[in-house]
Amino acid sequence: MIHAGASGVGTAAVQLVKLAGATSYITASSQQKIDFAKSLGAAEGFNYKQGDWAKELMIATDGLFSPFGCRPTHNFLQINVLPLVYIAPVC
Repeated sequence: MIHAGASGVGTAAVQLVKLAGATSYITASSQQKIDFAKSLGAAEGFNYKQGDWAKELMIATDGLFSPFGCRPTHNFLQINVLPLVYIAPVC
């Protein structure tokens, strides 16, 4: 999960993730910025000014990514400061 995926650091992160063969998801403030990040390799982008990006992320990843396992909310600190973690079954 890369916040500000169309920024200078965000675009570098998207490209590095792609180079590593991994999948990146980004947030941005407009569809134009989301499209730009996707053109660089982001799998999906979410407009943080419209809707609930954390909920959309969980849907896009079939629930594999969640803001620390909490129910997505509009609480800024909970969804923007707490790290996103990968939830995988323990074998």
